[in-house]
Amino acid sequence: MNYRIEKKASFKMIGVEKIISMVNGENFIEVPSFWQACFQDGTVDKLDALGKDAPHPCGPGLFPVNAIMCYEDLGKEAFPYLIGTFMPEKDIPEGYKVVDVQEALWAIFTTEKYLQPNTSSAVQDVWKGIYSEWFPSTRYEQAEGPNLELYYEDEGGYEHCEIWIPIKE
Repeated sequence: MNYRIEKKASFKMIGVEKIISMVNGENFIEVPSFWQACFQDGTVDKLDALGKDAPHPCGPGLFPVNAIMCYEDLGKEAFPYLIGTFMPEKDIPEGYKVVDVQEALWAIFTTEKYLQPNTSSAVQDVWKGIYSEWFPSTRYEQAEGPNLELYYEDEGGYEHCEIWIPIKE
């Protein structure tokens, strides 16, 4: 797996939230469906405009709209998933949820480059590998805190995603 370990300062994200079920793997259907709905109803466009110039702790090519999840404990059968942007330095319209992310040590996993229609499968494959392969074979444990999916634009129409998971040794 392609990963790196980095410490990042605290930051905030804002966006729209959905509670995702993990029963019978429903999360692998509900998350892409939530993204599709947010693209269709204009939510992604609004968040894109809001977050275009927002400061963030990431590298170049980051899309303004990303995702953060598991920022509240809902038990073993569901988790909160927020499609949003890093907190912009301007007034925030009403109706968005704000998530505070504390300074943390992160395991940052990077997908292979993919074309946009293959986003879900590329990201889901890495998620599966993190818990089935990476954690069992390393000295790291998952720390409390949210997970992130950060989406990047690469050259030639390709994209990639970083999955951030807070860790402790």
